[in-house]
Amino acid sequence: MTKKKGEYGYRKYFKIKNGIIIGFFVFIILLLFISSKLTKNADISRILLVSSILTVLPMANLLSPFLVVFKYKSFEYEKIKEYLDDKHFLFDIILTMKEQVMPLDIIYINEERIFGILSNKADKSKTEEFIKERMKIGGIKV
Repeated sequence: MTKKKGEYGYRKYFKIKNGIIIGFFVFIILLLFISSKLTKNADISRILLVSSILTVLPMANLLSPFLVVFKYKSFEYEKIKEYLDDKHFLFDIILTMKEQVMPLDIIYINEERIFGILSNKADKSKTEEFIKERMKIGGIKV
């Protein structure tokens, strides 16, 4: 049951999927590190130690977006279920910029307008400016 970006429940799916993968990485890193300490052969011990260190790099690539998403939860689906019909909604979007992370619970696109429902933790004016700036970069008239 994979969820795509923009579908309801993507944040929860992302947290579970990446949490399992990160847990697997931590297990492998610990296994390699402990094996390097328990091995009597110095050459094999060094190889295992370097392998455990190098395994941290791909885990860090997964860990950074996981930490950004971790504190945000999906809103209650029941609250907007009656409004969905055939309209185009995007759910569980997280916009990131240098200064701030902006969680948008819902984005509704209607012809030439974009409506967003922000989390309580998002700054409305900064989010609005960020979206306008990105649309201009994409060649969309604002």
